[in-house]
Amino acid sequence: MHTVWRKRFVPVMAGMLLMGCGGDSSNGGPSLSERYETALRTTDPVERARSLADIAVEQREAGSYSDSKKSIAAAIEACRDAEGPSAQASAYACVAMAQAKIGKRSDARSLIRDARVHIAQIEQSKDRVGPLPDIARTCLQLEDSRAATAALRQARDAANEIQDQLSRSTCLIGIAPVHFEMKEDDEEGLALVEEAMGSAESIGDPRRRADALISMAAALRKLNRSEDSAEALEASLEAARQIESSISKAHALAAVANELIAAGKKGEARSIVDEARVAAEASSDPGVRREVLEKINNLLSRTN
Repeated sequence: MHTVWRKRFVPVMAGMLLMGCGGDSSNGGPSLSERYETALRTTDPVERARSLADIAVEQREAGSYSDSKKSIAAAIEACRDAEGPSAQASAYACVAMAQAKIGKRSDARSLIRDARVHIAQIEQSKDRVGPLPDIARTCLQLEDSRAATAALRQARDAANEIQDQLSRSTCLIGIAPVHFEMKEDDEEGLALVEEAMGSAESIGDPRRRADALISMAAALRKLNRSEDSAEALEASLEAARQIESSISKAHALAAVANELIAAGKKGEARSIVDEARVAAEASSDPGVRREVLEKINNLLSRTN
C-alpha cells in the first residue's frame, strides 16, 4: 500500500503540527490571566511548561509584555521541575519555541542548548526522537534552516536505531511534518511517510500492526491527508479482523471505529462498532466482556 503514497501526498504548510508545542489560541472562554493561574496548578511539569509557554506567546501578542515575561519565567521553572532528561528536553524545547515566537532569539537559542544537553543524556532512541522536531521548528522560527535540518537528521538517525517497528513508525511520522514546513524539503517528508508506513505494515502481530496503522491514520488525518488516512485505516481494519483473541479483536475494531468517528465517517464507524460487539460477545470472561461492551456502547452513541 505504501508504495503509492508518493504520488498523492501533497506538502502541508507550517503550523499544522502533528504533535509537539503550540496550539490554538483561545477564542472566548477563560481570560489569559485565568488560564495562567490554571496552568500554574498543572501537576505535570511538562504540560505546565507547555501551557505557560503558549500563554506567554498570546500575552505578548496582546501587548501584555510583563505578563508574558512572568509566564516564561514560570515555564522555565517547570522545565527544571520535570523528572528525567526526556521530560526536561521536551519542556525546554517547548519554551524555546515560545521565546522564538515572541522575538527573544538569544533566549530561544539558549533554551535549545539546554534541551540538547538533556537529549544527550537520553538512553532510549525513541525518547531521544521526541523533542527534536520541536527543536527543528524553533530553528525554523529563528530562520536557521541548517540547524533545523541537523535536528531532523538527528531525529531520523535515532528513529533508525529503534528495533520495535511500532515505535519506529510512530517516531518517523512525528518527524515528517516538519520537512513539509521547510521550503524545498518535500522529498524527505515523503520518504519518511513511506518509511513509517513500511514499518507499520511489517509488524507480524496483527494487534500491534492494527495499533500502528491506526496511529498512522490519526496522524495523517491531522495533516489534512484524508485519502491517505483512509487508506491506512483500511489496512488497520484488515489487521484487526485477523486478530484471534475475541477481546483483542473487539478492542482493535473499537479503535478503528473511534478513528472513523474522528474523521467524520459515522456511518462506516457504526458498522465497525457492530463487528466489535460481535467479537466482544464471543468472550468467555463475563467481566471483561461487560467492560468492553460498555466501551462499545459509548462508541455507538457517538455515531448518531
